[in-house]
Amino acid sequence: MAYNSSVITSTLTQYVDQLSMDLVREMVLQGRTQQYISVQTGVKYADALNIMTSNPIVQAAACGLINATGSVTLSQANLTVCPLMIEEQICMNGANSLEQYWTGMTLKKGSYYDELGPEAFAKQYVADKVDKIQGIIDDLIWVGDSSGNSYSVDPNMANCNGFLKLIDSSYSGSVVSVTASNGNAWSVTGSVALVDVMASALPQDLWDQDDLTLFVSYANFRTYVRNLRNLNYYHFNALETNEIGYSILHPGTNIRILATRGLKGSQRAVLTSAKNLYFGTDLQNDYESFRIWKSEDFNSIFFRALWKQGVQIAYPQYVVSYKP
Repeated sequence: MAYNSSVITSTLTQYVDQLSMDLVREMVLQGRTQQYISVQTGVKYADALNIMTSNPIVQAAACGLINATGSVTLSQANLTVCPLMIEEQICMNGANSLEQYWTGMTLKKGSYYDELGPEAFAKQYVADKVDKIQGIIDDLIWVGDSSGNSYSVDPNMANCNGFLKLIDSSYSGSVVSVTASNGNAWSVTGSVALVDVMASALPQDLWDQDDLTLFVSYANFRTYVRNLRNLNYYHFNALETNEIGYSILHPGTNIRILATRGLKGSQRAVLTSAKNLYFGTDLQNDYESFRIWKSEDFNSIFFRALWKQGVQIAYPQYVVSYKP
């Protein structure tokens, strides 16, 4: 029976000493959306976000019977998570196995292996998996679309819905939509003006919030910075070196523009109070609790990562969405 390894070795040459360099893993753009939005843990399948909206009505003070005029509206929005999994099977010996390439020169003597190669290889393998899964999670948070790949060509994005899907489908009648007009597209000449338009479109009830965030792609962030530079706004530090790197306060406002990995390749921009966006999971960083084990039956070492994730918006009417 043919064996289909999860380790792709087509670019390697067999039986050649290729150990003159240390093992280096691919560097990937890190996802960090969860650091800024609301995170709800313990979600096995679905949890309800309990939402309350008040409508107080002022009356002239007077004596007499109570004349109740105000109201409180209670509602719920379900935060449903998607159970997700990544599995790999690694053959240690035999055809197309780790023994036949540079990895074989680092394996212990003998034909029986109880672990994933030498310590250096195993550490890099695990670190690379954590980086890549973290990136996938951030991408799904924003451009996931379970009905198809409307926002990304990555097939991984068809496994769960993200914020853009909610904004365009579930809440299309509630969010404040902004499109490019009067030349204010997201460009090196119009992005600063476009952010002004989005800031003006934000409901005034949110103007004093301390976590107003405009989520954009790294590419659009760099375009915005170039626009600032071209306008001679040199006194604004566009690449802050604090814990919120690749972010900047939009001049004259309390709106932080945040470069976001999950929006890579997208021209979309989303402005709201960060705590208005919810990420649901069973256990935060659950994807780091992976399993690696040796199977004597399959003569292989297996990798499995399991996690749950989903997103929800508490108050979609407090979201400003830019869609070119």
